[in-house]
Amino acid sequence: AWNFTTADTKPANITFSYTKRGDGKVAKTSDITITFSKPIVKVGGAEITNADVANLFTLTKTSGANQGVKAFVGEINAAKTVVTILNSSLVTLGEMTELSNYTIALNANAIKCKNNADVLGGSDNFTTSDYTAPAVAVSAANPIADVVDTTATVTFASTDNTVLSKVYYLIEAGDANT
Repeated sequence: AWNFTTADTKPANITFSYTKRGDGKVAKTSDITITFSKPIVKVGGAEITNADVANLFTLTKTSGANQGVKAFVGEINAAKTVVTILNSSLVTLGEMTELSNYTIALNANAIKCKNNADVLGGSDNFTTSDYTAPAVAVSAANPIADVVDTTATVTFASTDNTVLSKVYYLIEAGDANT
């Protein structure tokens, strides 16, 4: 009688995803999500924790001012198949800027599949979109000093959120100059 054991040694695939704007570029406010087709562990078999994520990947700014490796905070899900690089950490640390190119890469010899197989496709490049603060212009139909008018026009333009459906604004009493 023959006895043998088979093993799943097929490498895991890796997919990078981002929130993209209408121009096809990555929103400066996007998390970076890295999905693995199989559960991952650190090389050597140790479980990956949230504290490990920043040591397993490298985010590098490759164009514009302040090029180089950027700091971030990340999380890994309980199934060990999805890593999220938190945009809130990139914004807080000032690491993500508009109209810049970035590379996110899995560090060499950092992770393997839980079944000891390799991980394929360990890097991706992306460009951030233009982030412009909304421009607001207010005008009154009859801009005469100290005249109360019940009609005002508010023009709101934003390049960062093209699907904006509601804008809220507050009108406050001014003085002779506002």
